[in-house]
Amino acid sequence: MKRLLVLLALLLSHPALAFLPHGGGIVSGGGPPTPVIIQQASTTVNPGGAGFNGNNYVRQLPNAIQANDLLYVGVSYPHGTFSSITDTNGTTFGSPICTADAGVGNYTTAVWLVPAMPAGRDFVTVNLTSLTRPFQMTLVEFNNIATASPVNGTASCVANSAINAGTSVVNPGSLTPSNNDAAGGTLVYSYLAMASGTGAGNPTSYTAASGYTQVDQDTAWNSNTSFYHATQMFLQRTAAATTPSMTIAGNTSDHFNVITVPLKVASAGGSLPSTIYVRKLLDLTAAPIAPANFNWVLQAQFTGNLRIMDGSFLQGFGWSFQTPAVTDSDGNTWLSADSNKFIWYCFCAASTGNTFVTVHYSSAANTTPNTTVRMFDVLNATAFDVGAALAPTGSCSSVTSFGGAPNITPTHSNGLVIGHFAPSSYTTGVTSPAGAQYALVNYTGDADADFMNNGDGMAILYNSTTAAENWTWTLISFAGSTCFAAAAAFH
Repeated sequence: MKRLLVLLALLLSHPALAFLPHGGGIVSGGGPPTPVIIQQASTTVNPGGAGFNGNNYVRQLPNAIQANDLLYVGVSYPHGTFSSITDTNGTTFGSPICTADAGVGNYTTAVWLVPAMPAGRDFVTVNLTSLTRPFQMTLVEFNNIATASPVNGTASCVANSAINAGTSVVNPGSLTPSNNDAAGGTLVYSYLAMASGTGAGNPTSYTAASGYTQVDQDTAWNSNTSFYHATQMFLQRTAAATTPSMTIAGNTSDHFNVITVPLKVASAGGSLPSTIYVRKLLDLTAAPIAPANFNWVLQAQFTGNLRIMDGSFLQGFGWSFQTPAVTDSDGNTWLSADSNKFIWYCFCAASTGNTFVTVHYSSAANTTPNTTVRMFDVLNATAFDVGAALAPTGSCSSVTSFGGAPNITPTHSNGLVIGHFAPSSYTTGVTSPAGAQYALVNYTGDADADFMNNGDGMAILYNSTTAAENWTWTLISFAGSTCFAAAAAFH
C-alpha cells in the first residue's frame, strides 16, 4: 500500500497531467486535486508592419464557463494605450495581477484573474484609447484553483527580456511560489509575448522549460512581419524555485514580455465533459507568401481525438494545394470536410508532445494571400458526419445579412457543427441556426484581408437534433462583395 501511494504521488506530480483530457477532480483515496485547462482561446494579431489598426476587441471562449472555475485573461497591446476591460457577466476586473511594460514605443503585457466565475457564456471586451495595433488576447478557464486570493505568492512580471542569441532561450528568471503543498501545490502558468518590433526571425518551434508543458504558441508567421506569443504551465506539488524559460528556435534577437502567475491549487469548479467538446481554439495567421511549393508549418498540442483546422484556403491567386494537402508530424493525413476545402480534420490520437501540422501549398509564380486559420482541439468525438459548402456567389453584394451560407443537415444529434463564412467585406456575427456561437474576435476597424480573421466569420454549434440548419451571417455591406461558405458536422 505504501508503494502504491508513493507511485500515485509521483504520477500526480507529472506536469503533463495538468493538460491531459480528464476532469481533474479530487483523486479517489484522498489525493490532492489536479487543476486542468477546461478550455482556451487565443487570438492572432494585426502586427505592427501589416494589417489594420483596431479597438474594442471582443472574444469569448468556445463554451460556457463552469461555475467556480477561474478565468485567466492575458493581453498584449502598445504601451500607453490600455483603457478598460469588461465582460458580459459584469465582472469588476480592477487592476491586472501583473503588468510587464517594455516602455514608450514598445508593447505592454498584462494579466487579469477572475476566480469563482459564474456559470454561463462570457464575452470579454478590451478597450484601448485609440485604433492601434498589435493586440493579442489569450483566455483560459481553469478548474481546481482557489476561489479567493488565487495567486499563490507573487506573480513574476518581466519586461523586455532579450532572447539569448546563441541558444534562442528567453529566460525571465525564477520565482518561488508560497507553500501550498498540503492543499495540492501550485499551477505555474507563464505567458510570453513580443515586447517590441515586428519580429527579427520566424520561429519554427517553441520548447517549454524543463518540467513544463507547452500549451500554445504561434509558428504561423513567415515574413518577419509578425507578433509572437506562447504559453506554458507546470503543476508544482512541492514549493520550490522555478524558472519558466522558453526556447524559440529560429529567433535570435527579439525581446519579450513574460508574465508568470503561480495559481493556488484547491478543490473547486467543474470538470471536462464526457460529450463532444471544443477544448482549445487557436487563431493563426501567415503573411502573403511567394515561393513555389511552400510548406506552412503550425505547431500545436492536441489532447483530444479530433483535430480540426478551419480557414479561407481560397484556391486562386495562382496557387493551389499539393498532394497531400495537409499532414502532421504524428504521421496522419488530414481530410477535407467540404468542397471549398475550408475545413480540414483528422481523427487522431492525442499528441504525445508537440505536433507540427503542415499545409502544403503549390504556387507557380503568384503570391498567396495572407491566410488565417483556426486550430481546434476536440475531445470525445466519434466520427465525421457530413459537410456542406456554398460556392462563390455575388448575391451577398450590398447586404448586411446573408443566409444559406451554407445549408447543412446533420445526421446525428448531440454533435458539433462548425460554420465558416468568407465575404469580400467582413463578418460581424451569426444569427442562425439557433444556438450557434460566434467564435472569432470582433473589433472596431476590422476589414477584409485583416490579419486577425481575414474578415471571415466562424461559429460553432452543439446540435441537439438532426434538424436542417440554415447558416445566416451578418456582415458589413459592400458593393460587389462575393461570398464563400462551408460547414462540417461531427459527432
